[in-house]
Amino acid sequence: MVLSGLVAFVALISPPSVRPYVIGAGLASVFWYGALTVVVMAGTGTYLLGADGERWTSDELRKLTRHGWRLVEHVPLAYGDIDHVLIGPGGVYAVETKNTSGRWDLGDCDDRIVDAVTQARRCADRLRALLLEHSVRLRAEVRPLVVVWGRATADRATVDGVDVIHGSALAEWTQSLSEEVLSSEQVATAFDYLQRYVAMRDAAIEKERGKPSRLVEVGPLAILSRMYTVAVGFLAAIIAMAGALKLVGDGFFIPVLLVSTIVGVLGLRHVRRRHLAIGWLVASGGTFVALLGWVLLSWTGTV
Repeated sequence: MVLSGLVAFVALISPPSVRPYVIGAGLASVFWYGALTVVVMAGTGTYLLGADGERWTSDELRKLTRHGWRLVEHVPLAYGDIDHVLIGPGGVYAVETKNTSGRWDLGDCDDRIVDAVTQARRCADRLRALLLEHSVRLRAEVRPLVVVWGRATADRATVDGVDVIHGSALAEWTQSLSEEVLSSEQVATAFDYLQRYVAMRDAAIEKERGKPSRLVEVGPLAILSRMYTVAVGFLAAIIAMAGALKLVGDGFFIPVLLVSTIVGVLGLRHVRRRHLAIGWLVASGGTFVALLGWVLLSWTGTV
């Protein structure tokens, strides 16, 4: 009821030219929140939160590859797997990612954080044993790391000697990994072995169950979620540009379009808002292409 009332209010105050988009976005939101309710009741909400968190962590850690680091995803263990293994000049990290719709209290760590730290430490121990078992000897210990996504009271904490980093501070944390403890040869050896190890696991699963389609791997609900977020970003950009032009006048069309494009580019830097930013840029770019086409048609005398 509250969402429907908000959509009706925004539609009333919106310019007539964008009112259909507002109504469409509102109807899509009502449908999507209904779908999310079904997801929560079915018990799959936690899985989707975890998958999003792991994807965001991967996006941040992959930025280190330009500095000689390597990232391996979902390294299998006897029980479960390691979300991410980060290997580079600064050592080896077993990274555990957690995401929540609630809030993390990093000042007074609760049982969830303690459990995550225990899990990350156990994964680090098992990874160290796995590497030694296959004659991959390193000069550095395998260190545990916990990355959390969601609202938090602080950017980072240390629990029992293990770093707990909020996702928004992960880029800053990676800048501290400047000390060189592994040679490039050691990094390559460990990375190559873990890649082969993960490939063997994937090949065994594919042989047993067949190769899953991209839709199955990502998940239909996750794909719909990304499409919906892109659509919301697109509509938000259209509404924002139309509102700005109504305030400053059509003579400022180019500056408004330029500012909208800059906002979209800046949004791409935030992993949690990337799909919104993509939709925003599509709207800005589409508007620019339409404007350029209209100018060319006018110049040739077609219109």
